[in-house]
Amino acid sequence: MTEVLYICLWYKDKKRTWSGTAWSLRQAMEPYLQVQDLALSDPLYRKILRRLQRKKGLNPGPVLRDRLRLSGRYAAWRHRHRTDEKMPVFQFGGWPSGAYLASYLYQDLSISAILWLQREDPVGYRYCEYDQVPQKTLERRAARQLEQYRQSEGVFTMSRWLSEFLIRECGLPREKVHAVGGGINVDAAGIRPGSKEGRRILFV
Repeated sequence: MTEVLYICLWYKDKKRTWSGTAWSLRQAMEPYLQVQDLALSDPLYRKILRRLQRKKGLNPGPVLRDRLRLSGRYAAWRHRHRTDEKMPVFQFGGWPSGAYLASYLYQDLSISAILWLQREDPVGYRYCEYDQVPQKTLERRAARQLEQYRQSEGVFTMSRWLSEFLIRECGLPREKVHAVGGGINVDAAGIRPGSKEGRRILFV
């Protein structure tokens, strides 16, 4: 069975990470792949800072991950496991890494798309919290992320909109970008197809 290294920044309760998407995806891989984990975590100072911000009622804003931490942890993992250099790497979430480790990335949004929103819809941009991030930081991270996309084997996206954006605006080859959605967190066997009676409201 093919081995794959699964990289993710997990919450304390793994099943709640990214509203369950990260855990569900990992579980869905297991029947087909031998999944090994490389778990990341925020440094202690960042955890303390964000806790203080919440306690004071401040919005901590979006987190742009530290690229060097991933590189160092990956090197340590390789030293421990002595695994095949050709082992594929799957990175959930695409914060830019110094070593451009990920063979495959799963993305819900890209920094390039955030900068596009800033230019094209400045009113909407004010509601996405990234207006709290310095402009130079966004531009620097966007450049690193684009290089990571180019060096990866493939990019999986949560939406068709993002897949088309990466192809149209970032110049990625269409065969390299795959819109796969976010999956579901219920048992599909319980879904009854066909016409429905009565009135129902679906909250998403």
